[in-house]
Amino acid sequence: MDLKVPLNLGSKSLRTIQHSGFWLLVLIALAWIYSFNLPGFWFSVGIILPFLPLHMGYFYAVAYIGFPWFLYSRQYFRFFLFVAVCLALCVIAFRLVEIFIADPIIVEAIRKEDPDYVWHKLDGSVYDQLLRRA
Repeated sequence: MDLKVPLNLGSKSLRTIQHSGFWLLVLIALAWIYSFNLPGFWFSVGIILPFLPLHMGYFYAVAYIGFPWFLYSRQYFRFFLFVAVCLALCVIAFRLVEIFIADPIIVEAIRKEDPDYVWHKLDGSVYDQLLRRA
């Protein structure tokens, strides 16, 4: 009995539907998780959307470049180096999206209910915020 999954999953449109469905499920799952600390599910969707291309970029870079170029050819050190570089770039990109997009939206939503709210995480320059932990 052959248990190998064929690489050809069907037509390109079917593959596109599968990938879109997967990322839609990721979006829904992340929004649901974040909705516990934010003012609702749809608000969470709006916060998660700017981060989704970063998740996708990291996933597809590792899946379509890291695995075939390095891991499958047994270049383990290069594979882990590639993953580490991707991870470092994603950490920086995630933090920049958080500073410029997500945090200001969250603060604005909280200030609608509490106009005097101050989030000290946003104090200082972009450089200060980039290096601050939380």
